[in-house]
Amino acid sequence: MSKKILIIGTGGTISSVDSGEGLSSALPVEEILRFCESELSDLEYKADVMDLLNIDSTLIQPEDWIKIAEEIGKNFSVYDGFIILHGTDTLAYTASMLSFMLRNPTKPIVLTGSMKPAPIANSDAIPNVADSVRFAVSGCPGVYVVFNHKVIRASRASKVASEDIDAFVSVNEPPVALVTSKYINYRKDFKANIEGPFSVDVRRDNRVFVLKIFPGLEPSIVETVIERDISGLIVESFGAGGLPYRGRNLLDILSKAAAQIPVVLTSQVLYNGVNLHTYEVGIRALKAGVISAEDMSKEAAVTKLMWVLGHTKNIDEIRRLFKTPIAGEIKQHKIYYRTPQR
Repeated sequence: MSKKILIIGTGGTISSVDSGEGLSSALPVEEILRFCESELSDLEYKADVMDLLNIDSTLIQPEDWIKIAEEIGKNFSVYDGFIILHGTDTLAYTASMLSFMLRNPTKPIVLTGSMKPAPIANSDAIPNVADSVRFAVSGCPGVYVVFNHKVIRASRASKVASEDIDAFVSVNEPPVALVTSKYINYRKDFKANIEGPFSVDVRRDNRVFVLKIFPGLEPSIVETVIERDISGLIVESFGAGGLPYRGRNLLDILSKAAAQIPVVLTSQVLYNGVNLHTYEVGIRALKAGVISAEDMSKEAAVTKLMWVLGHTKNIDEIRRLFKTPIAGEIKQHKIYYRTPQR
């Protein structure tokens, strides 16, 4: 029996046309799918479409994440899989947040987009949508990003290129699978992390600020940020992690802040994450009360802190929830691949 999937459009480059003042989201999902028909002629499936939004992903807001999550929740029993067409600029944030809001999904939920509009010759929209449909009918449970033949756990995806079609990487974890020659080649040690019944939990507090540390950052500027009405702070530091205290003492200011709100320390470096037990500057930061983001992507750290803050404002409970793996956002794997299944 053919699988039934729901494809939800939110806009982005994949749906864009030239408006005369630059590319603008306009195409409905049904029209985008017409460009992909020849790539999917071997598959038996039925697709329903929903144009939920049609905006540049720069304009995506947390309220839109809730709309997407709730639509999937309402339709979860009706379909075998879901695809969300999304602009690439904020796709990793949406993917990460959906991996927290959609708890224990027993069906595939896929986010994809393209670096070139669907109507343009040789657009990557065609293989990306085709690969996404193949994965959405595969039955593999969880939330994923499918892009340039890679299947990436949603909580591990990060955009690393503004023009290249290989725009997304899997941070600190190999891709879940590769889609090659119309087959899905899963990583040998992959686990879907489904540990209970499916539920939708859209509670969040987006009053989070991301502070990027650089040499010469004045403490008075940091103090101004902390004095604002924020619920949590994410600090992007250097390398394996640490806070400056020589010359300009950010450690002292952030130590005082950590007694009032969660202060999460992540790295400006894309890979390997932070290890606050390695250097003196990291150990001092731990003693000051910061929370290590471990090997989470920056997008996952931001969205997870928002999601956790929607559940509690107790610092100890925030620390516990933030450090508890929910959607595969904390853990590292070695890379092995299975033989493709025909």
